[in-house]
Amino acid sequence: MSDIETRLAKLESLVESQQEQIKAQQETIEAQCERLDAFEDDSGISLPISRRGALQAGGALGLLGLGAGTASASGSGQIGTTDTPVGTVYVDRLNLDRNIRSDDVLRLVSKTGENNSDSGNFIVGHQNNSIDASKGAVISGGGVNLGDGSHQIGEDGDFGTISGGSNNTVNGFAATVPGGSENSATGDYSFAVGYRAKATDPGAFVVGDSSVDHIESQNEDEARFQMNVVANAFNLVDETDDADEPAEGRLYVDNGNLMYEYDDEPVTIESDPST
Repeated sequence: MSDIETRLAKLESLVESQQEQIKAQQETIEAQCERLDAFEDDSGISLPISRRGALQAGGALGLLGLGAGTASASGSGQIGTTDTPVGTVYVDRLNLDRNIRSDDVLRLVSKTGENNSDSGNFIVGHQNNSIDASKGAVISGGGVNLGDGSHQIGEDGDFGTISGGSNNTVNGFAATVPGGSENSATGDYSFAVGYRAKATDPGAFVVGDSSVDHIESQNEDEARFQMNVVANAFNLVDETDDADEPAEGRLYVDNGNLMYEYDDEPVTIESDPST
């Protein structure tokens, strides 16, 4: 038998096997539909699933079985196995049973790297959201089809996170944008949130407000806020290298005066903190 004939024989065998799986899937769906019909007849309750819808779902799963891995569900509802995983599943809507009694309501796992030692990337939200990082990056929602409204995690954004919002960017190791719009966290371990906040330095924490002007970090390991910060008091620590000992103090407002207290000695900084 020639090499071509051998390949054709294997292909025919694969097709026959997949056809058998599809037939078994359809028979299972038919049996389930009959039980649903019987339940409706006995109880008088109309269920929110039609026979046609169930058959269409079963047919889609059967077609997926033509790929590298079978899409037939096990008795516990598992689709695919560790040895024969389903490569890609596209859905218009994913409905989760609110009565699920499980520790993991939704668990999607992907692994990369040598021996699958690294966690894979995870994307939810707009179809244009993208991840170029090699491992552990997450976009958990948001993004819009309006100009550059989608999210992006760059190739330097391993283990970076964008939780939601629109047009946010991460391109630093373990950097985070929890939401908002047009924010970017490009420094390693940086954090940017609000509107047009730019955390460009490692360890920077930047919060933007609703104004059009952006705010950007200036130094490593600093916190920078665009809005007024309202608090009763701040505890201050000066840890500069030229100090013999760290100078600790407290900044607070007393009767409209901005005060700085060091070593229990209060000092008025200015009479009108608004100027």
